[in-house]
Amino acid sequence: MNKYGIRTTIRHPSKNRKAMKELMERNRKANLLMQRFRLHRPNEVRLTDVTYLDYGDDLRAYGSASVDPVTGRLVCFIVSENNDLQLALDTLEAMDSYPAKSGAILHSDQGLLYMTDDFQAAVVERKLQQSMSRRGNCWDNAVQESFFGHFKDECHYEKCETLEELQKCIDEYSYYYNNERGMWDRGRMTPTEYEKYLEGMTDAEFSEYLAVEENRYEEMKRQSAENAHKAAKEYREFTEKSIGGKDNETGGSFKEVQV
Repeated sequence: MNKYGIRTTIRHPSKNRKAMKELMERNRKANLLMQRFRLHRPNEVRLTDVTYLDYGDDLRAYGSASVDPVTGRLVCFIVSENNDLQLALDTLEAMDSYPAKSGAILHSDQGLLYMTDDFQAAVVERKLQQSMSRRGNCWDNAVQESFFGHFKDECHYEKCETLEELQKCIDEYSYYYNNERGMWDRGRMTPTEYEKYLEGMTDAEFSEYLAVEENRYEEMKRQSAENAHKAAKEYREFTEKSIGGKDNETGGSFKEVQV
């Protein structure tokens, strides 16, 4: 059919799908962060993402939040009945209440909402650099994902009966999270305290802090590579065993399943 230019009325090209693909290719952004979450000064990075929130009597809302990965501060957390462009734009507006520095990185996944022209124009208007995770790599936005995990473990929002009650519950948790909840990996300081701690450093002290964090980052990469290698080796050994070994005793072919 392709060779002779034959077209069918049963399966014809989708204009919407084509437009969507063009939008994603045009507006996809590079990963400027590369998991270097804490190798910055406070308010030089903003993460964002959306999660679903089931509450009340079989109700579902969508929560959109932003976290500063350096200090751990929850910058904003708003809810909506719809996971749409307006929620993404409202999140940017909510972030204005605790603005990032000019030129700061705004990092998200490759969600469609973050690729729209309207959202990207609003990012540029705020003098932010937009960054996106690699496709299908949740680790590139791990700090934001981790926050949602802690929130769902610690906040009993499911008891709320209305969207307004849900937002109030989240606002109360946000205050607790920023001002009362100490973090083990930040010297048991709250995000508010840790931000003051970092901002009070001299340039020399901050350079020493960055050196420590850089070492932790390199160790994390080394450990991740080691774990990946171990998993690949275990998978290879399991595959060899399941098809009868390297020498193909049972007729299998390991060459077909090389890692």
